[in-house]
Amino acid sequence: MELKASVNLYTKPGSLKGFASLSINDALVIRNLSVRESENGLFVSMPSQKVGGEYKDICYPITKELREEINKVVLDAYKQELVNVRDQLNEQTKDTGGKQSGSKQKSSKSHKASEERQGDTPQNEEPEQDEQSEEGQSMGM
Repeated sequence: MELKASVNLYTKPGSLKGFASLSINDALVIRNLSVRESENGLFVSMPSQKVGGEYKDICYPITKELREEINKVVLDAYKQELVNVRDQLNEQTKDTGGKQSGSKQKSSKSHKASEERQGDTPQNEEPEQDEQSEEGQSMGM
């Protein structure tokens, strides 16, 4: 059985560290697995819904071996995503010469897109939103 996972990091404080999707044999996808941290370390929680006053797993592995394999694949993807984000931040720091402004850092994709847009448009040009509003008014909207 081939398992592949992708993880989106969750950065707010607390035990939740990320959300994952798990692909099984490129035929079935399970979404909303969560990566959580406890006193015993990281673990994977299966998707669940609230029934009455408690949460019940929507789907879950039947065997211990499959649960261990899912945990391994998802946690490996989580750790790889942490490395990717760290590398992106290091790359941004190098690009800015080690200077960091007081504002939040943009992701590398949005940062690059922003740089490309700035290079294409003059600095004194009006924002696009104003142009769209004016077009809407001229069309009778």
